[in-house]
Amino acid sequence: MLRKKLLLISLGTVLLLALFHIFALELSWYYIFRWSDVPVHILGGFWVTITTFWIFLKYRIADTSLDSRTSILIMLISVLIIGVLWEIFELASGNTSLSVRNYWQDTFTDVASGFVGGVVANIYFSRIKNY
Repeated sequence: MLRKKLLLISLGTVLLLALFHIFALELSWYYIFRWSDVPVHILGGFWVTITTFWIFLKYRIADTSLDSRTSILIMLISVLIIGVLWEIFELASGNTSLSVRNYWQDTFTDVASGFVGGVVANIYFSRIKNY
């Protein structure tokens, strides 16, 4: 039951993320509201963490007896890996450049926002895993 719930939450989150991103691109929110990528990265960190927990449960890499230290470590590693890969993708696709003013500050904010979403997902997972 928990795996199904995590999968549905993961799918709902990625759908919400995609819709927000599409609207942000179409309506130029990323340029009008400089902060508008923060909720996207928070949702992304939430999605990455929930999806990682689902994968771990689905393929029996871990079970619901995960202690909080292990689940935090899983969240940190998964969000860091995907966050860094996303930033590399943004560079490679030309969506940003190392020469852009405040590039490193923006990148740090993006990854930190992902961690915020990961923490929220981790708290949520710890609350529902035993129900």
